[in-house]
Amino acid sequence: MHYVVITLLLVLVGCGGEEESTTVDCSVPTNWTTVGAPFVYTWCTPCHSPSLESLEDRAGAYLHINFGSYEDVVAFSGAIENVIYEDAANPMPPGGGPSPEELDAVAEWIACGMPE
Repeated sequence: MHYVVITLLLVLVGCGGEEESTTVDCSVPTNWTTVGAPFVYTWCTPCHSPSLESLEDRAGAYLHINFGSYEDVVAFSGAIENVIYEDAANPMPPGGGPSPEELDAVAEWIACGMPE
């Protein structure tokens, strides 16, 4: 009986209080073409396109923040992550955004190093 109680305590201690860690499977073909570009061109470039020359056309988006290419997106990757995941006061894009599945896909792409 003593061993049963100890075993149950070990199981309960081992299973409790820890958050489940999420692992990203980078062997799945997640890259700029399959995930990054569709996300950026759908949700970001309506305001952050280099072809938009005025603040009015860009819905107030800064003129110097453009996502016209993979290189542009990589250069601003830290800011993109912050706006998408952490800046609840200024969600992007304004007025609505990507589905949870799209956010998960782009999060995996970023976690895998934003492969081209």
